Amino acid sequence: MKLVLLYNSFSGNGKGKQLAEKMKASLLSRGLAFDAFENQWPAELNNYSEVLLFGGDGTLNYFVNRYGVLSLPLTLFPGGTGNDVHWKLFGDTNGEKQIHSWPEFKTMAIDVGVCNGEYFVNMVGIGFDGEVLKRMKAIRWIGGHIGYLSVVIRLIFSFVENNLTLVWDKDHKSQACLLCQVSNSSRTGGGFMVAPHAKIDDGLLNLTYCGAMSVFKRLLFLPKVERGKHLAVRGVETYPITRVKIEAPRLLHYQLDGELRSGSSFDFKLADQKLLVRFA
Repeated sequence: MKLVLLYNSFSGNGKGKQLAEKMKASLLSRGLAFDAFENQWPAELNNYSEVLLFGGDGTLNYFVNRYGVLSLPLTLFPGGTGNDVHWKLFGDTNGEKQIHSWPEFKTMAIDVGVCNGEYFVNMVGIGFDGEVLKRMKAIRWIGGHIGYLSVVIRLIFSFVENNLTLVWDKDHKSQACLLCQVSNSSRTGGGFMVAPHAKIDDGLLNLTYCGAMSVFKRLLFLPKVERGKHLAVRGVETYPITRVKIEAPRLLHYQLDGELRSGSSFDFKLADQKLLVRFA
């Protein structure tokens, strides 16, 4: 059985492609059989023994929504801008090191979330997150944590909270929310620890939201979110959940694994299957 390498030309401003090319050379030197696909991926992966995926959270999201939640082992290489899921799986291990040591990493089955029928692996952010991503598209060339942070700081001064109704398990809440996120993993935006206690393999999602804040309080709040110290702030709530429904009175932008979407009704649950991945 062959390995399959999947990547696209645009991920991480070409970083994913660069790592894939280096992996090709490494595999050829080892005499390992593989097929590589850039941009035009195969219809199915039945003839392969393992997937080597080069990209960020958006590339991983595209993969699971194209092929489903497979039990085929998958190794993610950090070829995106934020690389938040990669960080959760491999910490600070860089792509160069992974190329030489990927077969040594163990495998585990991780959870996958579902939002309105669409899979996500990292997290979904409604309202504020969606507006950040919408504005980031205008400065995509900056990328990563710096680009994300620059947009967040500007949006702090202009964002108007959204009135949301949240219903989960045996509880419910209706209020104006500055942040509202459903997380499978811990980090977003290349370094914001929105759900610091989230585990990617515990059979749970994490609901985190906070109420309205003045501009001054928002400026104090931001550094705490980066460090994952915001959960103790008054008005911030977090709950482990298996399902939640969220309603908004109007169409809102939201981000799903870093991909921009819009909607006013959101139905979250866990996928029935788990995704088999390598981790450090």
